[in-house]
Amino acid sequence: WLNEIRSRFEMDMGPQRQRITQYKYDGKYDFKIEDCYQCADALTYVYNCEGETICEFGGIAGVNTCPDFEQNATDIKILYDS
Repeated sequence: WLNEIRSRFEMDMGPQRQRITQYKYDGKYDFKIEDCYQCADALTYVYNCEGETICEFGGIAGVNTCPDFEQNATDIKILYDS
C-alpha cells in the first residue's frame, strides 16, 4: 500500500509538494502521508504498517485525533519528498 502511494505521488504533476515520513509512535513504526505538504488546510494521515489510519491532522475543521503525536513520535525518517 505504501509503494502504491509513492507511485501515485511520483506520477502526480501538480505543483504541491508531497511527503511520506516514517515515525516511531507508541512503540511501533507508522507513516505520515502528506498529499499536500505545507499546504494550508490540508488533511494529513498517519497509517500503521497494515495501512490502517491511526491519526488525522489538519483540514478546514482543524482535526487532531492524536494530540500527543508531535511530542511522542521519534526516529523520524523522510521516505519520499517531492
